[in-house]
Amino acid sequence: MEMQHKGSKIRPIITKIDRIFNSSVVIRTEDGTQQIFDDIGRFASANAAKLFAVDWALAHLEGEPLPKPPYKAL
Repeated sequence: MEMQHKGSKIRPIITKIDRIFNSSVVIRTEDGTQQIFDDIGRFASANAAKLFAVDWALAHLEGEPLPKPPYKAL
């Protein structure tokens, strides 16, 4: 899934490690600059990980405080 927000493209990347879903996101801005933000949160479901990645990317693009994942990695 890829979405657009104010000219930027957001693509969440979810990887499964054992029974945990790791959330990452790729953001490509209008000028073509691409950034990968890896391991921004870990979740019990792929859907929760994907929704968090999108929320995180929107906050990043808007300059708002970044959301915190519900669990900390040990």
